[in-house]
Amino acid sequence: MNMLPDIFAGLEPAHGANQQSSSCAKIQRRLTLHKQGLALFAALLTLTPLTSPAGNLQLVDSPLFLQTAVRPNIFFMTDDSGSMDWEVLLNVGATGAGRDDLNLTPGNDEERSEFCVGYNTLAYDPNVTYTPWQAKDKPGNDFQGADLMEAGGFGEIRRNPYCPKGDTAGDCNDGSNNGVVNLTDTNVLTIAYFPWNDANADGAFDTGECG
Repeated sequence: MNMLPDIFAGLEPAHGANQQSSSCAKIQRRLTLHKQGLALFAALLTLTPLTSPAGNLQLVDSPLFLQTAVRPNIFFMTDDSGSMDWEVLLNVGATGAGRDDLNLTPGNDEERSEFCVGYNTLAYDPNVTYTPWQAKDKPGNDFQGADLMEAGGFGEIRRNPYCPKGDTAGDCNDGSNNGVVNLTDTNVLTIAYFPWNDANADGAFDTGECG
């Protein structure tokens, strides 16, 4: 009796299993090599600089609607020199010292003229509406009208709106910069200004136009 077919038949499953196992091993090795290759490729990408065909990007720093570039030509300057404390700034045509403070009891024509806006451009101008400065006084209160800063109204006008009545410390230690003035006192000038009649309408001061 020929038993070779049966032996071979019995070996076929084992041979098929070995062949299948060998194929799986080959596939597994290929997958492993594939993953390793991908990892290596990714690592090379991180080390290799990427180049772009586009040119350098230049962003504009001015409005697009401006056709012609203009160089900056505006300066913000603050003058805190001693002259900024002067209360007299002579108008065109006016003559005099023009550097002192207003004398509330004027004793001559020049001192009286300093209360006329035609002579002194810093004098009170009745054609202008004045509003309080946008600031705070020493205690931290907003500036108000001069007659509202102290309880005494026009009887207690601060020499300096920053310094309250009776405060002589720190920034308010200067006698000419603190305290109050009683504008209801007959010994103090109660007329805040002398009118200006610019007869020839030239904007310059001429003798006889103030008063």
